[in-house]
Amino acid sequence: MRSARALAALAISSIALSGGALALSAPMASAETGPHSEICEQAQVKTHEAQRELDRLEKLPNKTPEIRKQIATAEEILEQAQVGERDACASVTGPVHAGSGGLAGGISGTEMTAGAAVLAVAAAGGVVMMRRRSVEG
Repeated sequence: MRSARALAALAISSIALSGGALALSAPMASAETGPHSEICEQAQVKTHEAQRELDRLEKLPNKTPEIRKQIATAEEILEQAQVGERDACASVTGPVHAGSGGLAGGISGTEMTAGAAVLAVAAAGGVVMMRRRSVEG
């Protein structure tokens, strides 16, 4: 019975060890947005509509003060739409900066080996504790 418990503890320890190594070697999370997102397409539509409205107003032959005011407003709307499009359609790739820690600085082989060793020592300690418990009880 003791050997079955020891084998189960060893199996659990090895799963934890391999899971920890996998987590340490996983690639960094990255954020990707870009010109193919729905938000970007909506921003492009707004920019095109603002540009069409500005073009329509500028083609009017008689530019009264009222029309000049509308042109100025249309230019402001177009500028805001272009800023929104630039922000929505920007291709941003790279690490996600979400606070301190994480893998932003990368991880060395030494750190990975040290982490695996800590997990192995913890697993061995678990096996020893289970053996003590089974011997005592």
